[in-house]
Amino acid sequence: MAIASSTGQPSTPTAPAGADPQPRLRELDSLRGLASLAVVLHHFVLMWPAWPWPTHGPLWHRLHLTLLFYPLYAGHEAVMLFFVLSGLVLSFPYLLGRSQPYPIFLARRILRIYGPYLAALILSIAGAAIWHGNHARGAWAAPFWSEPVRWTLVLQHIAFLGIYNWQQFNFVIWSLIIEMRISIIFPLLAYFILRLRTSIALLLALALSLTTFLVVLFHPDADQTTGLLRTVHYTAFFIFGILLARHLKTISTRFRSLPVAIRFGIAAVSFALYNFSVPFLWDFRRPWTMTATEWLVAAGAIGFIVVGLNAPPVQRFLLSSIPRFLGRVSYSLYLIHVPVLLALTFSLRNTLSPWVQFPLYLAATLLLAWLFCLCVEEPFIRQGQRLGKKKPATLHEPSLNHQPRVALHS
Repeated sequence: MAIASSTGQPSTPTAPAGADPQPRLRELDSLRGLASLAVVLHHFVLMWPAWPWPTHGPLWHRLHLTLLFYPLYAGHEAVMLFFVLSGLVLSFPYLLGRSQPYPIFLARRILRIYGPYLAALILSIAGAAIWHGNHARGAWAAPFWSEPVRWTLVLQHIAFLGIYNWQQFNFVIWSLIIEMRISIIFPLLAYFILRLRTSIALLLALALSLTTFLVVLFHPDADQTTGLLRTVHYTAFFIFGILLARHLKTISTRFRSLPVAIRFGIAAVSFALYNFSVPFLWDFRRPWTMTATEWLVAAGAIGFIVVGLNAPPVQRFLLSSIPRFLGRVSYSLYLIHVPVLLALTFSLRNTLSPWVQFPLYLAATLLLAWLFCLCVEEPFIRQGQRLGKKKPATLHEPSLNHQPRVALHS
């Protein structure tokens, strides 16, 4: 399967024998990092809803502010991008014929997602133990660190089981719960989807979302953010990623053959679908708009991925130092920004304006995310990469024909 290199020419993601079977596409890491930064900004804006501009005023004023600034903090959209990217990247080993045994795949996903999550959960529990209470920060922040730590709730957060107050400690875990659930079935999902015609696979994805919508329409109480229905719905976005991986070579070739004006138009449409579907189309009073809006966001996310892998100016930006750094710490950034935001806001209360708190929050989040990445996330990744690898042979190990073997290093 070909992708575009940083020069705009196709290259094939391959892995040498003995290497990790999952190839790295650095542009996708950078996209994930930029999306994580948008989540960081998004939650600060929700914490301070009148910052950086008032939420009231003339319609034209709010409209042009949305058009100008909303793309900087498109937080929910970022999670849709994460799901599509996960489906895309996890599919590569199956397309390259380098899939892992299921126990190793699952163990690696647990170490990759669940290990750092537990470490971040400890920080969030510590913050809740210190700063719990009524913080008078509005309806959005009311559920966070609002009560003393209950160990039954801690155990539910560890087990990811049941219907519980998932917002209490670290409110981004809803997406991790869904990611882990779909990871459990992903090898079977990829095997099945990669053997279907694309049109049938898309109809299946649509059916999953529509089934969720119809159940919620007649049973609104069944719609829980961390419930199984949402998992069924978001499985469709992993299917999008699987299909994109399968057709990436053809899509990339066709995209690069288009005139510059059409490629620019595709980028602009993708930008609009991704960034403006939620603020202009999502009506929380009409549940069906969520399904439709998130599909439009997913279409924009797919466009971003295609442009990011095949447009040389965008590739050069994504491979520059700042996006690459954000890509490296993206998961740590996603996990760690919540305890930083809540600890800073609840400890300072209203003694400092958001204009002062924001640079403090951003600097502390980036610094702690980098440290968390070095000390927690990357050790878990390295441990996962060791799983399933044969121990190198040594000079003291006789082979079957009693000849010594020299140690091999992959």
